[in-house]
Amino acid sequence: MTAEMRFCVLLAALSAPFWLAGAFVGDIPGMPMNLPVSSFMIFATLGAAVILVYREEGAGSVRRLLLRSVDPRTIRPPAWYAPALLLMPAVLLLSYAVARATGQPLPAPQAAAPAVPVLFLVYVLAAACEEVAWMGYLAPRMLPRWGVLRTGVLMGTLWALWHIIPYLQMGRTWEWIGWQALFTVAARVLIVWLYESAGQSVFAAVLVHATSNLGVTIYPVNGSHYDPAVTGCITAAVAVCALWLRPPKERSHSVTGVAHLD
Repeated sequence: MTAEMRFCVLLAALSAPFWLAGAFVGDIPGMPMNLPVSSFMIFATLGAAVILVYREEGAGSVRRLLLRSVDPRTIRPPAWYAPALLLMPAVLLLSYAVARATGQPLPAPQAAAPAVPVLFLVYVLAAACEEVAWMGYLAPRMLPRWGVLRTGVLMGTLWALWHIIPYLQMGRTWEWIGWQALFTVAARVLIVWLYESAGQSVFAAVLVHATSNLGVTIYPVNGSHYDPAVTGCITAAVAVCALWLRPPKERSHSVTGVAHLD
């Protein structure tokens, strides 16, 4: 069984209790966007990565993986901090502008400014729990064979499927889930692209993930007006541009994979 298959099986097994809890308990009081208890399945990704790395490489590798996922020094060169922090807020701001331009009745964002740093910190911690698995464990095993594009699409598809049960528990329609799946896959392609471009930095992936969640949360009102159809199409277009604008040699590697990643 490949590393990817072992991860999928273990992730499903560890996520199942959270999915079941979500079916019986429902929403988390005080959380935005009617998040269900099953959203705590983020700890399943962390658990899967820790278990697999421990079995394959030992306790020392687990410690290095966890530290690498929260180490700001891994973003090289530091100029990649700009897209890591600003790319997804820009996508969501453009999504808001497009929605307004097409006549959707959208109120202004209503998040209290003092709450934004707190929300950002919470989302960084939550994103780290996920990215330690997606980019810390899976990416180094997938990128040498598949390249950025196919790794992003394959990983993003798994990421989207993993979210279906919580979305249904939130009362989302299948149409909403379909468009959100497009956004999820496109966002994962961007995360994989940025991870590789920023020196294979898991922390860069954490920042993109966290700012994406933050942007959706402060979308009017508490994310209730967020439209995945608009945002998904914009994110897919940005992902295509990001891959296409890479140097020709790197662009080829993005599609076909490389022999190894330094």
